[in-house]
Amino acid sequence: MRWLLPLFLGCSLVLSAHAADHALFGEEDTWNLYTRFDVKFSDFGGDSGFIGGIQVGGILNEKLSVGLGGYALLDEVDVAPNGYNNPEAFDIAYGGLALDYTFYSDKLVHASLGGLIGGGQIRLDRTSDGKDKKMELFVVEPQINLLVNITQRSEFGIGIGYRHADPRNSDIEGLEKGDLSGVVGTLFLRLTQF
Repeated sequence: MRWLLPLFLGCSLVLSAHAADHALFGEEDTWNLYTRFDVKFSDFGGDSGFIGGIQVGGILNEKLSVGLGGYALLDEVDVAPNGYNNPEAFDIAYGGLALDYTFYSDKLVHASLGGLIGGGQIRLDRTSDGKDKKMELFVVEPQINLLVNITQRSEFGIGIGYRHADPRNSDIEGLEKGDLSGVVGTLFLRLTQF
């Protein structure tokens, strides 16, 4: 009976060493932290405006970025002629999971494919009698980027994508589903390894 304990201990050491050879991430893999500052320009129904935002997360092997992003409207937009307006900043905000895959990150000029999936909210202020309204949004925003390495720890990028913003309760007269979706142009600065 005493020989069972050394046998179990020996088996557990062998199995754990064998399992380490088949890990999701190996010892050669490297993670860096990143912060990305974005300025976007996009249409909102019949108007257009600037969106500011930030992403924070990690980069695996200088290729796969996984993080969280948050964005908010920086100026006034009139989303639809429906008796509501949007006169103050930050009335449209969204955020979620940000993913990006970079090709040839060691080159001076390189490219990436990425996007954001998450949710948000738009607040519409009533221009006449009545109550203000808030709408929850489901947002998907795929994007393709062209990047330039400024230093080993920073890069500048320009991107183009499409924001699909689907209101969960579109009961506001004159505001169609497609009014909050549109082409997005982005300028950004990404800094790594703080």
